[in-house]
Amino acid sequence: IAEIANMLLDANVDPSHPVIEKATNYLLSIQNSTGGYGFSKYNDNFTDADDTSVVLEYLLRIYKITNSSKLIEPIENAA
Repeated sequence: IAEIANMLLDANVDPSHPVIEKATNYLLSIQNSTGGYGFSKYNDNFTDADDTSVVLEYLLRIYKITNSSKLIEPIENAA
């Protein structure tokens, strides 16, 4: 999801577009208890480093564009 959302931003899709907002909200909803992201939304016990880095890259990018305060804590937890 994060890779696709990044590609949409690269293609100049507006960050307020519903697809971008849904992607962001989905990614925020599947952050696991360690602050990272697993291979699937059902994996709450193990953080996958490459998936977490892709999501974190996207969250940082969308935060720089939108300054949305809802992104601060998830970014800090994942870092």
